[in-house]
Amino acid sequence: MNKIIKYYLYFLPFFSLTGIVLGTLRTAYHDSYSEAFLTVGAIIDLLIILYGFKHLFKRKIAIVFLLLIFSLIVGALNNEISRRFITDFTNPFFFFAKVYIFGQYWLSNNFNTYIKYYTRIAFAGSVLLLPITYFLFQSTGTTRLAIFPPMELPYANYMLSNSLWLLVSFIIIMLYGKRAQLFSAIITFLFYTFLFKRKQIFKYFIMLLISGGAVIFIFNNFSNNLAVIRLKGTFDLYNENHSGNDNLDKISAGRYNELETIINQMQLKDYFIGKGLGFVYLVDTGVAYAETTNAHFSPIGFLSKYGLLFTIYIYYFIISIFVKTNKKLLSSNAYVIALGVSVFVFLESFFAYAIFVTPILPIVMGVLIAIQKKQKLSSLIRQNVDVAAT
Repeated sequence: MNKIIKYYLYFLPFFSLTGIVLGTLRTAYHDSYSEAFLTVGAIIDLLIILYGFKHLFKRKIAIVFLLLIFSLIVGALNNEISRRFITDFTNPFFFFAKVYIFGQYWLSNNFNTYIKYYTRIAFAGSVLLLPITYFLFQSTGTTRLAIFPPMELPYANYMLSNSLWLLVSFIIIMLYGKRAQLFSAIITFLFYTFLFKRKQIFKYFIMLLISGGAVIFIFNNFSNNLAVIRLKGTFDLYNENHSGNDNLDKISAGRYNELETIINQMQLKDYFIGKGLGFVYLVDTGVAYAETTNAHFSPIGFLSKYGLLFTIYIYYFIISIFVKTNKKLLSSNAYVIALGVSVFVFLESFFAYAIFVTPILPIVMGVLIAIQKKQKLSSLIRQNVDVAAT
C-alpha cells in the first residue's frame, strides 16, 4: 500500500495544479475536460481504496456504506438513472475511506517532509500559472475569474513558518478570484491567531494591517484586474440600497437562487431521507436553466441528496476529529498545519462543493487521526509502565 500512496502523494500537487488549467479552459474557452479529469481521479482513488481495503473494516465506514445504499435505493425510485449515481456514491465513500487509509499511512511516514514538497510545487505552480491564466482570460474577453489554486496547504504552512510568504499566498488566492477560498483564508487566519498566537496578537494585528494595506494598494492601482473587478463588484452590490432577493443573488453569485431552487423542490419527507443519488435541479443562470447536482452551500446539498441522518453524520465525523485536539497535540507542527488545512477546506464547503472533491482534505485528516492515535498509544504505554512500576 505504501508504494502506491507514495506515488499518489508525489503526483498530487501536479494533479491539483491541473485544476487551474482546466478551470481556465472551461471558463475562457468553454472547453470542459472535467469529466476526463474526474474519471482519472476516481480511478486513482479506486486503486488506493483497493490497496488499502484491509484498513476499511471499521464501524464508521460500514455506517457510511449503509447510508449510501439507502440513498441509492431512494434515488433509484425517484430519479433518472445516470452517471451521477456513481459519483454521488463514490465521492463520499472514497472520502471517508481515504481518511482512514491515510490515517494508517501517516503512522509510519513523515508528514513534515511532505509539507515541504507539496508547498514548494503547489506554491510555485500557482504563481507560474497566474499570468498564463490572466493572459488566456483577457485574450478571450472573459471577465469572470474564479479559480481554485491548490493553496490551502501552503497557506496553512506559512501561517506557522513564514509571515512574508503567508502574505504572498493570501495575495495569490485573492488574484485567482475565488471568493470562497479568499473568505476561508481570512477566517482561517483569524482562527489560527486566536487559537495559537494570542500572546503574539500585536504581531499578527500588524500583519493584518499590512495585508489590508496590500489589498487596498492592489484595488487602487490595479482596478482593471479581473479579480479586483469581481471583488469590487461584490462590495458595490453589498453597498447598494436595493432590496429583495435579486441583489442578494448577485452578491452570492447565484447561490441564493440555488438555495431557493432546492428548497422549493423538497417536500417534508425529503428533509429526512433526501431525494437520493442522482438528484439534479435546474438553476436560472440569467441566460438559460442549467442542470446542477452539487450545491455550493454543502449542508443543503447533502441534506437534499442524502437526507438528514447522513448530513449530520458527515459533520459529526469531521467535527469529532477536530474536537479531539488538545494542548499536547498542538505542540506538533505537522498536526497544527494539518488542522489548519482541514479547517480551511471545511470553511470552503459553506461556499463551494469542497469536502468530497478537495484531494488534500482526506490526506490531512488522516494526519490528524494518525497523530491522535500515536498520542493515545503513547499514553497507554506510559500507564502500563506506571502500573508495572507500582
